[in-house]
Amino acid sequence: MKKTSDKKHKNTGAPDNVHRRRRADYALRESEEKYEILVENATNGVTIIQDQIIIKFANRRQAEMCGYTIEELIGKSIYDLAPPDFVPVMKERVALREQSKYLPEIFHGKILCKDNTIKETESSTKVIHYEGRPASMAITRNITERKYEEEEISKLTSVVRFSSELVNLATFDGKMIFLNEAGSKMLGIYPDKVGDYSIMDVIPEPFQLTVKEELIPAFLAGKTWEGEMQYRNIKTGRLTDAHAMTFNIKDSATGKPLCLANVSRDITARKKAEKAMKQSEEKYRLLADHMKDRVWLMDLDLKVTYISPSVEKILGYNLEELTHLPFNKLFTSVSFKAAMDFFSIEMPKALAAPPDYVLNRSLELEFRCKDGHTLWGEAKFSFIRDERGNPLCVLGKGRDITERKRTEEKLQQTLESLKKADGATIQVLVSVLESRDPYTSGHQSRVAHLACAIATEMGLAEEKIEGIRMAGSIHDIGKLSIPAEILSKPRKLSDIEFSLIKVHSQSGYDMLKYVESP
Repeated sequence: MKKTSDKKHKNTGAPDNVHRRRRADYALRESEEKYEILVENATNGVTIIQDQIIIKFANRRQAEMCGYTIEELIGKSIYDLAPPDFVPVMKERVALREQSKYLPEIFHGKILCKDNTIKETESSTKVIHYEGRPASMAITRNITERKYEEEEISKLTSVVRFSSELVNLATFDGKMIFLNEAGSKMLGIYPDKVGDYSIMDVIPEPFQLTVKEELIPAFLAGKTWEGEMQYRNIKTGRLTDAHAMTFNIKDSATGKPLCLANVSRDITARKKAEKAMKQSEEKYRLLADHMKDRVWLMDLDLKVTYISPSVEKILGYNLEELTHLPFNKLFTSVSFKAAMDFFSIEMPKALAAPPDYVLNRSLELEFRCKDGHTLWGEAKFSFIRDERGNPLCVLGKGRDITERKRTEEKLQQTLESLKKADGATIQVLVSVLESRDPYTSGHQSRVAHLACAIATEMGLAEEKIEGIRMAGSIHDIGKLSIPAEILSKPRKLSDIEFSLIKVHSQSGYDMLKYVESP
């Protein structure tokens, strides 16, 4: 009975063992298939390394990351995938692993890809058994873009932190959540106490209206706001004038809008200078408005920024019209060229010169008035400088010299008439001399011509040459004092007659010494 029972038990148990093995094999195959699907479709690279450095397995993502095929990766050394300068780091890590020393679970490395580009990676390694032998399985992700972003963020953080300008971040309701070092000094708020303050705590009352009516509406509309603002130091109460810009950005965590403020510079000194300059300008303008001489201001680009009432009265143009009127329309062609030549030479020289350089030159220019007539003006130019001597603008002063120019023109015409009269008189004298002394006819004209040629070669002035011409034409005028019968005597002169000829130059001098002439 016992034997029969035992045999029966054996026969009935055998099928169960077979079923169990089959179920186990099926489960194993199913598990391997799932594993293979997971590994092959993983978003991270997977490699299995044996003998510390030899790649025995790599998934598709790892191959794509390195730029190789899976077949190309199998059998490669991990050193083949490391940039030359990173190989010593890899060898040190392998040595530590062989010594069973502690290694960080996360390892930041570098991969040298097939196309020689380098990628930043982050890996985690586990010890496993592969094909009956110990191995390491590394799961690797490409963090090149993340590293670049982190480096850029680090740079931006350093820029913001050490910037000489105030940088502040506040919530949409005005509560401050960040302030850089420059802002901390300017506002007297410690960085760790920023959350205790609102924007309105550091903005004095006169400018709070600007915040409510301009800055906040721009922020709510998602727009940038830019303008002048004033800030108060919480500790000292000192007020600082500044140029500020605000931007609407989103909190990456909550999606709520944040206000980023960048206060670019302390303009307190500039505001004081502007105020002082404005007061000074008002004084000078009061004087300019009531003086007879014409006064105007031009910026360093020669754009008219101010004219005295006397300028508008005499030219007929107002400031707005003069601002847009080209210079070639304001001056006659000759005066326009003179003005442009002056400014093209003098302005660069004056701007490059030390602060004590004085631009104080005058020009005579012919202006075209609005009604079409022209007038002459004498214009003087100089610089208006700041307290450091830097030029701010050009000051022009002028007066009407039309009558003087007309008088000069008439005088010139009179001089021309006198010259013509002198010329006619001299020609008469020459004719008289030549009629009394035919023997030397043409001699005076030839002497005048030769003397003028010599004077021209010497580079003498035109007036000098003209005087020499006149003198040469009548240098024998003293012969008028010699009797005609001696001048025209066909025979040899006696000693007495020749002595009379010799004194003709003295006679000529005595005739002309009291005559006003060049």
